[in-house]
Amino acid sequence: MSLERAMTRALTDAPLERREGLTVVAFECSLDLEGLVAHLTPQTFGSLVLWDTRASEMLAGEFTVGIGTAHEVVASGAGRFAETRDALARVLDNVGDPRVRAFGGFAFDGGSLGDFEPFRHARFVIPRWTFSERADGTVTGLLVAQAAAIQERGRLLLEARALDLAASPKGRKSRMMRRRSVSLADDGASAFRAGVEAAVVAIEAFDLEKVVLARVARVRHAPAANEVLPRLSGAAGCVRFGFQVEGAAFVGATPETLLSFDGRVVRTEAVAGTEPRRGADLAEASRLLLRDKDRREHALVVASILRDLQGLGVDVVAADEPRLRTLTHLHHLVTPMVGTITANLHVIDLVAGMHPTPAMGGVPRKQALAFVHAHETVARGHYAAPIGWVAAGGKGDFVVGIRSALLLPESALLFAGAGIVRGSIPELELAETGAKLKTMLSALSAGPGPRRQPEDELGV
Repeated sequence: MSLERAMTRALTDAPLERREGLTVVAFECSLDLEGLVAHLTPQTFGSLVLWDTRASEMLAGEFTVGIGTAHEVVASGAGRFAETRDALARVLDNVGDPRVRAFGGFAFDGGSLGDFEPFRHARFVIPRWTFSERADGTVTGLLVAQAAAIQERGRLLLEARALDLAASPKGRKSRMMRRRSVSLADDGASAFRAGVEAAVVAIEAFDLEKVVLARVARVRHAPAANEVLPRLSGAAGCVRFGFQVEGAAFVGATPETLLSFDGRVVRTEAVAGTEPRRGADLAEASRLLLRDKDRREHALVVASILRDLQGLGVDVVAADEPRLRTLTHLHHLVTPMVGTITANLHVIDLVAGMHPTPAMGGVPRKQALAFVHAHETVARGHYAAPIGWVAAGGKGDFVVGIRSALLLPESALLFAGAGIVRGSIPELELAETGAKLKTMLSALSAGPGPRRQPEDELGV
């Protein structure tokens, strides 16, 4: 059933009494969500949310697309977590429908946002239209709007018709995704290498145990989110995400889940320790599992997450040994953890208590973050920060915004990080970040041509 037809039926059945606040209309329809994503631009339907956990090893599989804005919450500075929690709790609990979710994320810290300014220090939206695809291909949907807007049935049906057309093969004929040529304006290697060298000195002087440094590459002639997001589909072991607002888009395929919280049980994981994947999986996996440097780095993350959760009143346990997560270009060490809460907690309380883990910041946390601020030359914004969704009752899922890019008009910033510990070698850390950049470079870059591909320019 088309969306327009499904909405005609749903609106006919919707109550006509006058209400205040947000109203929810639920429906089922047939809609090609990947086709819809490939069409959407900020000029067509406003803000866009994409949340795809079907390839995740930890989160329940879903493919959800949100379009437009029914309600927005923004916050600034160091108080962004508490401010966002309180604002979302008020609106979601007032709506009272557990199917309604707010999607968004937080900045890494309360300082400069740089090119991430449109996303603020915290920004969450309840989409006007939310579509979720089931395993059998059926699409369930929610329309969330002010009660008065639900009475404007003609306008809503025009929106539904436009979305039907956007997702249809007929509507896509004139917008076949084109592979385009991109080039690196700056591969970020020089600034990153200098930071690693300084970190090694600080660690040898016992000022730090570990610090995570970001490498930022700037790409010219970057495509828009509607071209990039379909190319990230199916990334092994990753959660695909996209948030688009005011002409900017933060997109990626992250292998790291921060946490999942159902109101009582907390599930999380430590992801730290990396081996580039070059085609000899067994030998690469063995090296990673046995390498002292990576095991020490991983153990620091496990211990810190356990300590943070226990401090929040979570009775948590971790797996005895790390396991391997193999992605398209990399292997990672992963330790799953599960806990139950012993206090009244909201998912954002847990997020605030865990962020940043040593996998994104370092140990000791305060000294590591001071080192990051002193040596990184580009504001992290929402890179390496919590992104996800929140529902009524304080439930929600969050991942860490890595293997990601900030897409701007005609350019993009690509981010990759590496944990520096005793024994780290700058050249190897450079190679590791180059391998991590491959996911986004592949999604942005074009087919063969006379110009060298960005992977060659990065030396990976």
